[in-house]
Formats: sequence, structure tokens, C-alpha cells
Amino acid sequence: MKSLGIDIGTTSICVAVYESENETLPFVTSRKNSFISENFEQDPELIIDNVMEMLLEAKTNGYGEDILDAIGVSSQMHGILYINKEGEAVSPFYTWKDEKGKKLKEDGKSYEAYLQEVTGLSMFSGYGTVTHYFLGENGLIPHAAYRMVNIGDYVAMRLTGRKSPLIDESIAASFGGYQIETEDFAWDILKNAGVKTEYYPEISHSGKPFGFYKGVPVSCALGDNQASFYCVMDRPEEQININVGTGSQVVIYDKRNIYKERIEVRPYLKKGSLYVGASINGGKVYERLAAFFEEIIYEFTGMKINAFEKMSFIGAEKTASSLLINPS
Repeated sequence: MKSLGIDIGTTSICVAVYESENETLPFVTSRKNSFISENFEQDPELIIDNVMEMLLEAKTNGYGEDILDAIGVSSQMHGILYINKEGEAVSPFYTWKDEKGKKLKEDGKSYEAYLQEVTGLSMFSGYGTVTHYFLGENGLIPHAAYRMVNIGDYVAMRLTGRKSPLIDESIAASFGGYQIETEDFAWDILKNAGVKTEYYPEISHSGKPFGFYKGVPVSCALGDNQASFYCVMDRPEEQININVGTGSQVVIYDKRNIYKERIEVRPYLKKGSLYVGASINGGKVYERLAAFFEEIIYEFTGMKINAFEKMSFIGAEKTASSLLINPS
């Protein structure tokens, strides 16, 4: 079986082909992803162009639709964009780094704090529900908007030609306002808080293909956290997953759904729940730290250095640990 995976990350977009017979990745390619504004927005059409370009590159290298058995999609979570009734994007993609929810309402409370207080649900600035609430309260939802989706959902829609969105629960939960117990959004709670729930998409519970790209079945987009956990954890009950991308997460798994304050609980492929401690201290922060060191050295000495090499050397000096680390 040959499967093609598409991952829409914050910093990069990747396409990879997986051969199950020998468990290899015979083809991998990527493109840089970037923000189009200081508000951490991305261009959905540019992302689609990059994906289509990489699919053509895969086909040129012998991995076209004629030999593929399935296409999977994973993407950065929390963010949203609006589509019209034709399934076309009518807004930028508001990513998880969006900070509109931190702005203050007339009563002096932030939009984020208001929703947390009124709903009693855990959601923060950058979560789709918080961004959507801010845009709705300020009359900024595009007039042609029909539904809101995640960027991975939009990629799946454009590949299959599907006009009506259908999202996996991993993406739905990332919006905020989703209840794992009922496997649905907390409709009444959100409506009472003033959230315009008519824009929310349908949640998939069937596991059936989202649609077909040139005859190849395409999955609903999965949240990148759940997708990466599934790929690297062969004994999830006994392991801890640490993922460092643009942001970072520490993740543990349990079959049970046990709410714990100050930790996020995410649905996991109908197998149980993931308990996630998330931080913005990922690759982007490390990159900025290296740039800071380079700038300081240059200002004081006029020398241009590669700070990454020295930082790696310093980090490697500490070797003692009782943990068994397996980078994947």
C-alpha cells in the first residue's frame, strides 16, 4: 500500500509518500509556509498552490494518483478560515497564534476571559471559537461567509471538490467549545455566550473518506498533535511524547477521559484521550534566541557567527539523564 500524506504546518508544508510493505518514505518534499500579516494570518490560496505543486512533484517522481491507495491530511490546529457556499475561501487563515482574543471588550475584560467565564470551558486566544467570537462581535465576519473550517479541512475540500465541510473531532476540539463526553460542540452554552454557532461545520463520526482526489480516497484532516502521537507511540500507555515544532507539546495518553485543571484534554482517534501541556517555546523561539546571540556578538565584536552550532555544542555537554530519549 502506498499512501500520500499532506501536513500543513505553521512554518512549513510537507508532502510524504509512505510504503507500508517496507515501512519507508521513498518521497518527501516541503515548502516554506509564512504569515501574510502581523496578525499571524496565512493565505489559504497560496497554501493550496504549494500543495498542488508538491503533488505534481510527487507524480513526476513516480507517485501519482495512478499508484496511490490513500491520501491523508494533517494540519496545525485551533485556527479557522471562512468559506462561502461554493467551498471557496473568503478570508485569510487565522492561525493559532492570532491574538485578537486578548483585546479588551468595553467592560475591560478580554474576549478570551469573557468566553472562559461565561461558558466555563477552556479556550484561549488563537482558538477558532475565540477568534470567531471576536470577529462576530466586531462585524468582521465576511459577508459571503457560510461556514468556518481549519486549513487542513480546506485543503481536503479543494482536493476533492467537496463544497460542504466535514471535520474530524480532533480539529473540532481544537476550536474550543467542544465536549469530549458528547462528541459535539456545547451548542447551548456557546449560543448563550453570544457565539454565532451557525457558522460551525459538521463533525464526522463515520470514519468514511472525506472524498476522492482523481479516484484516490482522501481522509478528513486530523489535528497534527494526534497524528504525530499516533505515528511515534508504539506503547502509548507507557510513553511520554514531546513534540517540538513552531510551538511545543508534552503529551500523555489514557483510555479514560479525566478532566484535569490547567491541562488540555484532546480526543484521540476514538481510542481515549490525550493530556496535553502546550507551550509556544518551540523551534521559532530557539531560532529567535540564536538570532539574538548572533546580533549581540556582531554588535560587540563585528564577527558573524553561527550560533546554532555553539548552542548545540553547549547543549550536548550535559549527558546525564535517567530518561530514554527516542527522537522521531
